Amino acid sequence: SEEENVAVNETEQRLPNFYILGVRQTGAEVLTKILELHPQVVIAKSFEFFRREDRYNLGIEWYRSQMPLLKPNQILIEDANDLLIESKVPPRILVTNPSASFILVLCHPLKRIILDYLHIREFAQQNPSSEYNFQEIALNLTDLLLKNDVINYAYPGLYRSKYSKFFKMWLDNYSVNNFFVVDSDDLLMKSPIDVLDKLQDFLGISNSFAPVDFVYNDTSSQWCHTEINCSNMRQGSIDLPEDTVQTIKAYFKAYNQELYDYSRVTFDW
Repeated sequence: SEEENVAVNETEQRLPNFYILGVRQTGAEVLTKILELHPQVVIAKSFEFFRREDRYNLGIEWYRSQMPLLKPNQILIEDANDLLIESKVPPRILVTNPSASFILVLCHPLKRIILDYLHIREFAQQNPSSEYNFQEIALNLTDLLLKNDVINYAYPGLYRSKYSKFFKMWLDNYSVNNFFVVDSDDLLMKSPIDVLDKLQDFLGISNSFAPVDFVYNDTSSQWCHTEINCSNMRQGSIDLPEDTVQTIKAYFKAYNQELYDYSRVTFDW
């Protein structure tokens, strides 16, 4: 009927139903691109509303006014990736958007460190006039991680990989049931459909992805959606000495176990 057609075509600005959280270089970018292909999903860029004082002070209605128009059957996901580590963000979201839920995208801590190191080196080389002192240019990763065979706790790359420390402060505000926690390698390297089926159930949307939608990309060594060019995503590796690898893995063992306990999800890290 005409009334039904009007209802279907009505649009409104709403607060996000979900937020994608992660840490720099954990693989959230690829998942975001895949979810954008779902007809019921609308992705909003991060407005950093909860992190930036100048924007937070504008109020919740300003925040809502920045959101895209949504149809009744659509959900809104804000790509808030690197906000996981910001301590003031969880309580602020709870106050303004208490019904929100979260997709937490992570990867093995050492893998994240390697990818982040390569990312910073590339950025530094492309921005030689930057006043920032890029120690990643002057030193190799082993020298940044270890000093005299002892872990260099001052290296910032270690900090962001302590996922459990950040996740705990989110659990002080939201139930663990509000989180879908995924290892991006399960999505990219193992079985994208298994991950997406569970994620779509979590989001409360129809299953719109099929195995035929994904092909294995030999260049990037990962599964890739046929509509996404991911040949240049998350590439790069470093051959670290085995003793360095084992030292760093041992260092993160307790943090990883905490993450498993908090999230009720276990990865093969």
